Amino acid sequence: MEGENDNLRMKIRALEIIQAGPRKEEDERQQHLEVQHTESVKVEEDEASAEKEKTPTIPSSTTKRKGKKRVNIAEKLKDLPVLQRTEFIPDEVKEHPEQWEEIGAPVVTREVVIVPTTLGVHEILRRKYRFKIDRSVAPIIAKAPIRFSSSYVSASLATYITLGKYLDHSPLYRLEKKFQRLGIEISRQSQSDIIEQMAMWLEPLYDHMDACAKASDYLQIDETFIKYINGKGSGTGQGYFWAIHSPGDCLIMRWIDNRRHENVETLIDGFNGFLQSDAYAAYRNYAATHPEIILLACWAHAFRKFRDGLEHEPAHARAMMQLISQLYDLEEDWDKQAVNDAERKALRTAHSIPIAESIKAKLDAYAADMTIPNNDFRAAVSYSANQWTALRECFNHGHTRLDTNLLESKFRSTKIGAKNWMWIGHPDAGQKSAIIYSVLKTCEIHRINPQVYFDDALARLIPADGRPSAELLEALMPKNWAATNPGKLLKELH
Repeated sequence: MEGENDNLRMKIRALEIIQAGPRKEEDERQQHLEVQHTESVKVEEDEASAEKEKTPTIPSSTTKRKGKKRVNIAEKLKDLPVLQRTEFIPDEVKEHPEQWEEIGAPVVTREVVIVPTTLGVHEILRRKYRFKIDRSVAPIIAKAPIRFSSSYVSASLATYITLGKYLDHSPLYRLEKKFQRLGIEISRQSQSDIIEQMAMWLEPLYDHMDACAKASDYLQIDETFIKYINGKGSGTGQGYFWAIHSPGDCLIMRWIDNRRHENVETLIDGFNGFLQSDAYAAYRNYAATHPEIILLACWAHAFRKFRDGLEHEPAHARAMMQLISQLYDLEEDWDKQAVNDAERKALRTAHSIPIAESIKAKLDAYAADMTIPNNDFRAAVSYSANQWTALRECFNHGHTRLDTNLLESKFRSTKIGAKNWMWIGHPDAGQKSAIIYSVLKTCEIHRINPQVYFDDALARLIPADGRPSAELLEALMPKNWAATNPGKLLKELH
């Protein structure tokens, strides 16, 4: 990159020198050389005017949404308990209360107060007894309950540490300092052990969620890199969180320390149906050898490629972006109308497929135009052309989406967390993070308050001692839990 930058600077300087020098008078007898695009992709009037238009956009994890509606204070605070009430009486009334009588309701002003986190001890008393009638009988003691761990760590403390790291993105050393301020020493190593224990309790639920995702007929798949400390030598390595996403249901992450193609088999073994992904060859190769898999591509990736080509071919790039944007506008309208899958399939056939065919015609024309240089715009054309079968497949069904943006947005918390705690501490530790992220992200899909969910889930999983029944796991699936606990969901932001 530095070499290319130096080369570009030299070229720019050379051009500046040439432009600064005396210019030769043009010879009127000299015929001007005109290079135009071939007739097949000649810039039409609508494309030429596209340069003057605003750059088209599509919904994505980076697109800003409309501003939130203002909510009045009473509505905002209605679900909070009153922790403190202070009354004020006019001084005149205090001096001569017999001369005054109260009228109407008091004027109420509300402010939010917070009770700082406090640590305490839960004492578990196990009574001992001896048999009065026959003293030869051995004393008895109440059976010890199954607890989160055999040490001083409770489920509530473990939840606090887990959410602090994975939801609030706090490194363990910051939590260690916070515990010191609260009056107890909990080292980073102890916290790491607690998180490992948390992952162990959640693993049966994680495995059940994974099986349910693979039992569906539509999955999105993607991966994101994250550094880890190499346990076999010095320095760091690059591992990956691979994820499968059943839209509207659950998300499963898996930690793998490489990006080899054969990992796809591990991730989706047993799955039959529609698999949507980016252009990574591993997914395409897997689908080619598994006829039960129908591959779908991502229109958002195609849109971004043309956006990258704006600098080189602004009119053509905007025209392609506009067509793709029209596909998203249609989907947004149908979402507002709450159409079902069968209706969406029919609407896509009637309205989306003709737009897609227009895109394909332009792709073919651009690909044949040899006057377009090898730049980002031509790369966008090649990308979409190579993915066309999988892109076109999106419109043959009513329950599939146009892109994998929902899945990509779920990776954001792993990146924010990695900015703070920087890397996975050991290659063997990555999977425990994958388990916890999977449960948290699935709770996010269903607007579940993770604090309330973890409290309830652990209270029911721990007594099962690592062998929860299928009925319990099904009840704890976030989708089912949300349906039976509607009052414990997070409010939607307006």
